Amino acid sequence: MQFKISHLLALAVFSATTIAAEGINCHGSANCDTAPDAPQLIDLVALIDHIDDNRFYNNGEQIACQNEAFFKGAVCAFTQKSGGAPGSSIKTLAQELRDHGCSVCGSIPLFFPQDNNVDDGELTVNWVGNSCCPGSNCICP
Repeated sequence: MQFKISHLLALAVFSATTIAAEGINCHGSANCDTAPDAPQLIDLVALIDHIDDNRFYNNGEQIACQNEAFFKGAVCAFTQKSGGAPGSSIKTLAQELRDHGCSVCGSIPLFFPQDNNVDDGELTVNWVGNSCCPGSNCICP
């Protein structure tokens, strides 16, 4: 069987667009799935429901965290690949991520459902080594 360069190029383009087009998902650190008694997204969403609608969260700024003692870390919500987002949007997106079926970690595009591409900015819930409130669960200051 002989491969043509055009076949390899087509495969490369398909692979790149598939990766770039990833939208709402439940991906995260391996700790999200392996930590005993891992924090649950439903509980983090309950914390996020109490953030100020008018507060603006900058890119990378932790919004709310739930600590987990076994792996000495936390599951936190934060924005990535963006200029940030207001609390009102974060509340809606966190609930959408939960409704999608994510149980611990995941990401959702900031402009979901109109834009389902996390490369245009995303709210991420993932494992972090250092939370804004070590040893407790909180809305970050």
